[in-house]
This record gives sequence, structure tokens and C-alpha cells, in this order.
Amino acid sequence: MHPRTAAVLDAVATDWRPSRVEARRVVRDAVQHTADDNDGLVHIADVRPHLPAWIDPHQIGATIARLSQHGYLVWTGDTRPNGGPSRNETKPAKVYRLARPIPEVTP
Repeated sequence: MHPRTAAVLDAVATDWRPSRVEARRVVRDAVQHTADDNDGLVHIADVRPHLPAWIDPHQIGATIARLSQHGYLVWTGDTRPNGGPSRNETKPAKVYRLARPIPEVTP
């Protein structure tokens, strides 16, 4: 990953503003719920139904990327279509396995 990309993802994933902390909390809970429902597997198309419309898509992506960087989500080597409705609907997206429990989100 390009260093600038990593820096931007970190900035989004650690934003201190209360709305962003709450968004990370909701994404974390949705990822956990998805893993519980799918024998530990997590894919964005399965996470989305558990997310409210007010969450910024950048926050979702940054949170999932950070969970992967920190070893909570481990790529299985598989991909599935991203799902939609979006312009990236058919673009492959990684299927992860929840490797360990995700800690509660703190500011």
C-alpha cells in the first residue's frame, strides 16, 4: 500500500469527532454481526445491510482496511462481487475471516 494511502486511511479510521467514533462503532458491530451469521466470514456485501444510511462510505472502507491491517480480519484469498447498488457493483471485493474478536471502539 502506498504510504499516502495508508496515511489517509489512518486519518479517517482514527478521526476523533463523535460522529466518526460512532460510525466506527456501528461498522465494528456490523462486521461482528456478519461474522457471527456467516461462520466467521466477512464480505462488504454482507456487512452493508447492517449499516445505517448516514455512515460515510469512506468511513466504512477505512474501518475495514484498518481491521485488516491490525489482523482482526484476514483475507481468505477469495473475492466476491462488491454488490450494490453502486458503480462498483461487479468489482471484486475481498472475503475476510474474523481472526479474533474486535475490541470495543474508543475515541
